Amino acid sequence: KHPRGDDFIHIEKAEVLPNGDLIALYTAIGDTPWGYGIAKLNAQSQVIWKYLGHAHHDFAVDDAGNVHVLSQQVVETDLPGFSHLPKPRIDDFLVTLSPDGEERAPVPLMDVFAASPYGRRLYFASNESYLNGDYLHANSVDILKGPVAGIPGSRAGQALISFRERSTVALIDPASRSVVWGQSGPWVRQHDAQVLPAGTVLLFDNEGSSAGHGRSRVLEIDPATARIVWSYAGRDREPLESLARSSQTRLANGNTLIVESMAGRVIEIAPNGDIVWEFVNPVRSGEGDRRIPIIFWVQRMDPDRYFDTAFKAQLKD
Repeated sequence: KHPRGDDFIHIEKAEVLPNGDLIALYTAIGDTPWGYGIAKLNAQSQVIWKYLGHAHHDFAVDDAGNVHVLSQQVVETDLPGFSHLPKPRIDDFLVTLSPDGEERAPVPLMDVFAASPYGRRLYFASNESYLNGDYLHANSVDILKGPVAGIPGSRAGQALISFRERSTVALIDPASRSVVWGQSGPWVRQHDAQVLPAGTVLLFDNEGSSAGHGRSRVLEIDPATARIVWSYAGRDREPLESLARSSQTRLANGNTLIVESMAGRVIEIAPNGDIVWEFVNPVRSGEGDRRIPIIFWVQRMDPDRYFDTAFKAQLKD
């Protein structure tokens, strides 16, 4: 109702498409609902389309060019079966936008989750959730390209959603508006859950590490058993710690690209845990240089696909 000024608005996530177009999701610090919209721009920064719903945190583009994005609204009504939850409440939605940016029927994630066998987890809402009305806090979406061996009933087009406040990842079927599968495990307040081609689930575990380095780690999980297949929690003098945000990407070479948001750090990790390279934002401010610019996201770019010869020469220099 009272939007923040431009100084508070930033791009929370963006993705360059194969043709060079850019999809950018905008949010503003210090406002609720979280999220100011999402837009598609061409390589000349001309707006192709824009969606002014409360898009937030994450989006995924499927093979047909549809954009699946999280949004939220503040609601005043009781949640069926959970009337004890204080109101007003923040409800998350999964919105599908056509390649032209047209909105299709949004899926009410709170209603779907509450009506599922996993809805009982809402009884374990934290004191923080009771104070701010944020009982799910959806923070990532990944669209399945096909069935996943370890998840019965999975199929292409379903959405894997990370719910931070429930420390749960759930597979949502937009067509039936139902939870196909859900899992909690040895992770706490996770971000960026995604299905890898091998059928495992990769996520950033923000607060579940007990390795003795930092409180965070990246986990690769077998969804059939919740067994940890691979993990990285940092090493001595190289902790991994980000109590909010953060993400990771499994690269084609088998390495993992990790965004340690609250440290302003990006690292590429080999399967054995060696750091291939890292970038630490050198900008600091505040008393004792304690303020660090947050890095929200990173995308590995193929220079042969996007850049001309002159620009690639500049990169090499």
